[in-house]
Amino acid sequence: MSGKQATSKIPQKSTAKLTLVEKNQSKQHEKVVKLMKKAAALMNEAELSKAKKKLNVALKLEPENFDCLQMMALIYQHENNPEMSFSYYEKAMLAFNPDYIHPRSYLKVLLNAGQLAADMERTEEAEAFYTAVLELDMTNTLALSKRARLYTETGQLEKAYADYKSVIFFPDREEYSPLGLRFSAHTSIMQSTHIKPDENDIEMLKKDIEQCNNDHHKVKYEFALGFGLEKLDRYDEAFEAFKRANDQKRKRISFSRKQNKQSAKRITEVFTKDNIARFQEVADEEFRPIFVLGLPRSGTTVTESLLGAHPEVNPAGELTLISDIALKMAALNDDKLYPQQFLDVSKSFIKSQVRYYKENTAQYLTNGATTFVDKMPGNFMNIGIILTLFPNARIIHLYKNPMDACISLFRQHFANGHNYCYNLGDLGAYYQSFRQIMAHYNKEFPDKIYNVSYEHFVENINEEAPKMFEFCDLEWNDEYLSFYKSKRRVKTASVQQVRKGIYTSAVERWRKYDNGDNLIILKKALAPFMGEHIREEVAEFDLRTQQELERANQLSDVKSFDIQIDGVNKPQVIAQDSNKKS
Repeated sequence: MSGKQATSKIPQKSTAKLTLVEKNQSKQHEKVVKLMKKAAALMNEAELSKAKKKLNVALKLEPENFDCLQMMALIYQHENNPEMSFSYYEKAMLAFNPDYIHPRSYLKVLLNAGQLAADMERTEEAEAFYTAVLELDMTNTLALSKRARLYTETGQLEKAYADYKSVIFFPDREEYSPLGLRFSAHTSIMQSTHIKPDENDIEMLKKDIEQCNNDHHKVKYEFALGFGLEKLDRYDEAFEAFKRANDQKRKRISFSRKQNKQSAKRITEVFTKDNIARFQEVADEEFRPIFVLGLPRSGTTVTESLLGAHPEVNPAGELTLISDIALKMAALNDDKLYPQQFLDVSKSFIKSQVRYYKENTAQYLTNGATTFVDKMPGNFMNIGIILTLFPNARIIHLYKNPMDACISLFRQHFANGHNYCYNLGDLGAYYQSFRQIMAHYNKEFPDKIYNVSYEHFVENINEEAPKMFEFCDLEWNDEYLSFYKSKRRVKTASVQQVRKGIYTSAVERWRKYDNGDNLIILKKALAPFMGEHIREEVAEFDLRTQQELERANQLSDVKSFDIQIDGVNKPQVIAQDSNKKS
């Protein structure tokens, strides 16, 4: 879209209405100002309804008061009423008078309207608002970042790359620095599947890492650097960057392998076929949403997008509704550890949660959609809840090669949660629990879960995709394989992968990071799920470690000490020179 086309979508006010000096000096205007001050105070106290009443009175006196209109837009935005909010932002644009209102306020309105338009999937309008900001302020890094993100989500990656480069090039404004715009730009460039960073991109990122005083941003920068180095085939350097990022992140979070193991055990003990059958009479057997689940980074987003290519399927994204129900269930009895509350839960509670889920997903069953995809990967832990509420729900379980699954997670920085990802030993323990839970559910409900090997799926997509659609009672069309060309916005961490379509480059990626013993702790945890060669390698490592330890103990002129690395004792042998003082 050209700048001229983009600007044409912005409401324009005729110059004939721009002189309001006399009105601004009137007593009526003084009354409006007082009303706005009272409304602002009420907004600060979260009294939005009362604030609206004050502003409505003010707008009757001055229908074109820019500040009043902007405040009304903000109130409706906080009330989650995007259409009303958007309409007031448009009115504010028309009321803007550069003689009396600072241009920065107008730019803020354009930015807010752009974000609202993007959230409502009105992407062309969103682009127009961001472009209008940049025509007035070409170095506005927030507008550049928002437009770049919009371009990324709609598959316009070359345009996104240009905007992200500009974000890095222009100085980081003080008011925008807490937003981490430079980080977002670096990350998007480094993780783009269509653009390869050059050496200059790498060096600029390294410079930002050196100068960064914010530990939170520094972690993100290191993750971005790892991806950039990976794309340049510098895997040893990439691993070190990922490890630095994970080590720093792990210091600030908590994860208990013991508690995770105990939680998995309780899930398998509580959510049995017999226990779930108790609620058959209040379950909804006719409601059949599609749940796509598994570990993150295992192909869940690509699978959702493929299913979403069907005209009757609405991709709903990562819904937290099932997790919300689990939390409500846990709150029923704080004296018990979840999910033991399920054993005592009432039928009325289950019935109410059926209603809760359906009411909050009704929006996805519009415009011809007969079903939707709930793609929350972590719902593999909540399959028991899903089948209690909706016994005939379609559940698609994605899984990868264990090493690839864990290395993919080790390379990923998540905005929230997933505390198991930032240490290879934690990842191995979590993966064990994941396999334990899925083995349980597949044993209890063998006909309810469609298990999909990511590697087999991408290698045989023409044969496997129709089978998946058949499981979901959906007719197949070969055109659905072009799902990645859709203009639908993709908002998860896998946005770049979705725009690339089905690809096999992620298969066996872990081997590129396998250097010496750097992955041995992960191999030890995953050995039961891997081939014989991994088990032999682990056994050889254990034998070599034991031999080194025995040899060290036998040396009389040697000082030996053990460094425990994530549960693996690796003896370090340091020769002593008796002729030199320490």
